[in-house]
Amino acid sequence: MPQGDYMIGLRICRTILLGCVAALGPLAGQSISLEKLLDEASAVHEFKAVSISPDGSRVGWVERISPEQYAVFERAVNGGGSPVRVATTTSKETEIAWSPDSRRVAYFSDSDTKGQPNIFTADVTGGKPHRLTNLRGFAKSLRWSPDGSEIGFLYTADAPKSGGPTEPTAREVGVIEQQIYEQRIAVVDTGHGKLRLISPADLYVYEFDWSPDSRQFAAIAAPGSGDNNWWIAALYTIGKEAGQATKLPSPGQQLAVPRWSPDGQTIAFISGLMSDAGVVGGEIFTVPAQGGKPASIHARNEVVGQRNRMGALVPAYRFHSRCRRWIGYRLT
Repeated sequence: MPQGDYMIGLRICRTILLGCVAALGPLAGQSISLEKLLDEASAVHEFKAVSISPDGSRVGWVERISPEQYAVFERAVNGGGSPVRVATTTSKETEIAWSPDSRRVAYFSDSDTKGQPNIFTADVTGGKPHRLTNLRGFAKSLRWSPDGSEIGFLYTADAPKSGGPTEPTAREVGVIEQQIYEQRIAVVDTGHGKLRLISPADLYVYEFDWSPDSRQFAAIAAPGSGDNNWWIAALYTIGKEAGQATKLPSPGQQLAVPRWSPDGQTIAFISGLMSDAGVVGGEIFTVPAQGGKPASIHARNEVVGQRNRMGALVPAYRFHSRCRRWIGYRLT
């Protein structure tokens, strides 16, 4: 948020609080301090992301520390201790992803290139963060490969803005949709920083997940413009080496949150009638990774997800290794 917009918002909040003080003070029979209300409001912590390490010993998060700055922190789950800031820069940092061995975190930061996030990794035991990429475009959705050798993410190269069905579109000149910026799966080697674009150049990928053997991806994707085609996106498997996309059968409604089973044989996803990307609800389906008929794991129609702060359903499910079943939150 630009500094000017933040200050305007702060003045609006101050005016609203002043009105509340004037209205509620006499009813409460006591004076209410506007300064106290403003202090309490400014003490609220805003978190943009949170992630627990695979071994469950540490937690990392992205927190707003100033009107235009977010920072990555981490700390041990048990044993107390103060949060440790991963990088002490004046940059804007977003997202956080743990390595499979729980020793490193990956995150986006524009510390070296103002306004252009790049991928950095940092060892939580100490040391200087290491920049992996030199991106030009929009990037999001960091995911370490299960073997820890690469980091996958969604990348729209040379894009003038972030894309997607819920984002404002850039003003077009000339022939409409002559230039389509596809969001693709990209991987970067965590040792040497070599970047590769994996998914086909004519396919817009909305979500993805690594296969357990780090050789494939499950993806929700559609050909053409990412602004228009989320509602008809399909489920694909995409090979990491060849980049070939294979379309899998799906129920025919909107899809979200593809996830591989630990044995690599099955892909789970949520399918249902969804109004917009990010507003997820429906049933959990599974489909063989090599292709086959998708099947609902529910005995009856149930909505799977949990509410976020805006009231939208946020999917939450995983494969339980002991009972060998997909476990999900349920709203009925």
